[in-house]
Amino acid sequence: MAPKYPKFEPQGDSLRRWMERADEPGCPISKTTLTISNMDHGLWYVHSNPEFLTDNWKPWADTFGLTVGHPEIMKEPVFRFQSVLKTKGEPTFWIGRTGPGVIFIDNIRRAQDPANFYMSEFAKAFYESHFPLESLKYVFVTTVIQEETVPFLRDHIYLSREGLGFPPKEPQTWESPSPEFCGILGTPIGKVIAALVLCAYGQGVKRIQRIVTFHTGEDRWEYNLRFDIEDVSIAH
Repeated sequence: MAPKYPKFEPQGDSLRRWMERADEPGCPISKTTLTISNMDHGLWYVHSNPEFLTDNWKPWADTFGLTVGHPEIMKEPVFRFQSVLKTKGEPTFWIGRTGPGVIFIDNIRRAQDPANFYMSEFAKAFYESHFPLESLKYVFVTTVIQEETVPFLRDHIYLSREGLGFPPKEPQTWESPSPEFCGILGTPIGKVIAALVLCAYGQGVKRIQRIVTFHTGEDRWEYNLRFDIEDVSIAH
């Protein structure tokens, strides 16, 4: 059967199968050995400091099950701001936050240099530097502006739901293995998160079960994505 979204769905379906099946052939993504400590700190500037969840995310805490640290009762924040910047060559950077069970990816850029690490590897390394890798449940990509992902969501994914206004007032959930799920997974943003799962755990261990799209900011024009990670054994 021809894919509903031929530009992105086939790639997303391949990523889905690689995550779900240990014996699915052709996966080009191997487990990473990158850690924060083994980076070349003469080439990569790494920054990390504790922080509380910012006010604009607190209204979403209950909706998405986020842990909120209260400055008045907690001595130490549960989240960390983390970033890495390549100090030589074309700009390559990863900016985000980590917390119990969650990664926020706020801004990323990778120059097409084969010697560069991938954004998925940085995400794994930052999370693992403070939390057990097994505990990761959610990855948020915030304020998405990627030039292929945004129009695909707006002009194709949202239009698949009859009567859905734009921007949607409520979070929209896209379950695996629907064409919409695979389509989002195959976008440049989706591929980063699928690669994170594969480079962190290998094939057949963890998978992305659903993707949630939601909007924030003035007039809800900011696109955000949440990827839900679970054990493959739960799904089958």
